[in-house]
Order: sequence, then C-alpha cells, then structure tokens
Amino acid sequence: MPKIPPEHQALLRYEGGFELRCPPNLFERDELDTLHQFGCWLEALASGAISPFTPEQQHFVDAAKLSVGATTSYELLWRKLVECRRSQREPYKERDRREYRDAHMDMPVKSKVREIAEKFGMDEWDFS
Repeated sequence: MPKIPPEHQALLRYEGGFELRCPPNLFERDELDTLHQFGCWLEALASGAISPFTPEQQHFVDAAKLSVGATTSYELLWRKLVECRRSQREPYKERDRREYRDAHMDMPVKSKVREIAEKFGMDEWDFS
C-alpha cells in the first residue's frame, strides 16, 4: 500500500467540518456518518484540491467528473450528494429572485432611484 501523502492525512483526520449544504433527511444514517468522517477528503479529491494517489481514488475523481460510471459506495454517495446540492440550489435561487422582485417592484422606480441616490449621498441628482 502506498504511503499516504500529508495533505490526504490531514483531511482524513479532520472530522465534522464537512458542509452538507442540503437537507440531512435525504440521506441514510450510514451515509451521513461516511460524509461526516470522509466528506472533506472526498470533496478535496473531487474538486482537484488534492491529487489522487491510488487507482481507486483516480476512479472516484473520474466518477465525480462523470467521465466514468459510479461503482463504489463512495462514488454513488458522492453523486447523490452532488445531485442533492444541485436540486436544492436551483429552487432557492429562483425563490430569492422572486422575493427580491416582489419586495422592490411595488415601489415606483423613481422613488427607488431616489432612495439609492440618497443612500450614496447624491442629493443633486436629476430625478425628472
């Protein structure tokens, strides 16, 4: 077995700092445990922050990039997480856009411009 590089060792020892960024109830308990223990390391591998040093890690990276099919439990879990994040992110973006629009569209444009201009100290702006 090859010697584990220091950057891998640091991430493998680091537990609990992994940010799930999607509802935990979409995962089984063992999946959450795996992500809690190895999530930072898997994310570093998938993002290219650290380089794979075994063929299995290279396959994980390739599976994360969708270059090859996911076959291991880690690869399947990573795909599940990525899909969960993607599906959770899109509705929030649309909701945020809609809330911003709804909050600001009822105000006449001229008064909104005046409000912004005054906020930045532009009293002499022509509002006609």
